[in-house]
Amino acid sequence: MTQCIRFLILGGLLFVGSQHGSAQEPEKVYDFSPKPVAGEAWHRDFQAKHLLGLDSLVRQEGGQPPQRVQIRTRLTSDNRFRFVDRFVEVDAGRVQVFKREILECQVQANQDHLEEGAPPNEVTLRGGIEALRLVYTWVESEQGYGRYYEGPEPRESWLSSLPADLPSCLGLLPPGPVALNQTWSIDPLLLRGVLAPGGAPQYQTRKGTDRVLSRTLQMGVAGSLYHAIRGRVSGKVTARLEAVRGDVAQVEVTVEDVRYLADISDFSSQNRLKREEEVGIDKTSGKQLVELTGTGTLFWDLSAGRMSSFRFGGREGFRTEIQVTGMGGTYRETVQLSGRLETSISNTPAKDSPK
Repeated sequence: MTQCIRFLILGGLLFVGSQHGSAQEPEKVYDFSPKPVAGEAWHRDFQAKHLLGLDSLVRQEGGQPPQRVQIRTRLTSDNRFRFVDRFVEVDAGRVQVFKREILECQVQANQDHLEEGAPPNEVTLRGGIEALRLVYTWVESEQGYGRYYEGPEPRESWLSSLPADLPSCLGLLPPGPVALNQTWSIDPLLLRGVLAPGGAPQYQTRKGTDRVLSRTLQMGVAGSLYHAIRGRVSGKVTARLEAVRGDVAQVEVTVEDVRYLADISDFSSQNRLKREEEVGIDKTSGKQLVELTGTGTLFWDLSAGRMSSFRFGGREGFRTEIQVTGMGGTYRETVQLSGRLETSISNTPAKDSPK
């Protein structure tokens, strides 16, 4: 065998060996399946901070030309909602029955007109549901949880705005196992479960409280976004598996120009002020546009199958149009505010949860 042939054979063997060694292994995928355990108890702590500024205020009476009102206003608020969930029954990875105890529910807001000599308008509203206990039971035919009070029943109507967001951040999870850097889409309406977890209780006002500011907060402007995230929806929400460290997965959530357009006529009519009724208002109608853009980070414990924490930061905008009929004519007002939104959710074992 000549020297040339030996080199050809040796090169061919090396080539085959390198091909065999470079064969790619199957890409590792990660399973985000929730793994609830009966008897566990979890402390949920939610906080949302709003920092809004008034962009424009336009008023129009009858057939008169619209008038732009020049007012510099800043509206800030701090919303807190804390509760404990205790899993009573679990079957095939789904919590069938759980109990929820409300520990804290309030919003503190400050409206500053930024004018010399103008005092700030401060208000603290409490949900009136602290210490309440509720029982949630999965209803297979409805694919949702029914709920009732365990103990005193303050108001039956409150139950409709106290949904079961369980397990936390479930709406952000992928539809199946995913690999690193894999992306999936999220229904924008599911942001309600992470930006307004636990729902939107009717905040209770004290005598002397500014009713206009209270109504604004209850509507969702600088308050709970539960009622704001609804209606006609546009925009895009995506998630990507950014990293896995140990058993904890880091998921990045991107919210791109998501808009919710909702009719608020019923809310406007039901929340008319006494002085508005006294001046002869016959009908109130309106609509609200809510805009969200930002990013969030979810930390999910893969081995335990549960959320550790979620944070979101971005921009929010509110455009509210109200038309009033009565007083011998019509009156229209359009208000637009925008600013910063910061939210966070933590999920930690309650003191009485088994180790």
